[in-house]
Amino acid sequence: MNKEHQRRILLLILLFLLTAGPVNAGWFDNKEEKLLIEAKEQLEKERQNAEIWQLRASALAIGCVSLLIVGTILGSHTRRAHARRTQASSPHE
Repeated sequence: MNKEHQRRILLLILLFLLTAGPVNAGWFDNKEEKLLIEAKEQLEKERQNAEIWQLRASALAIGCVSLLIVGTILGSHTRRAHARRTQASSPHE
């Protein structure tokens, strides 16, 4: 390449850079980027809310299972005690 050819290329590059409009880096313009950020924040809040409800539901499930076990044990003891009383009060053969 000769010097004249290099100067023309340099002049074309400079002309292009001077006439080009403002460019933002990224895929989206500012308006779309703000919408994406808002959507991301909303999804994060919903995820945190879902985690709280998962913890509450898990605690409720554990409580229900515990009450079922306690109720079964109490029912078993009551049934055995009633069976002993009815055997003791019935006449022996």
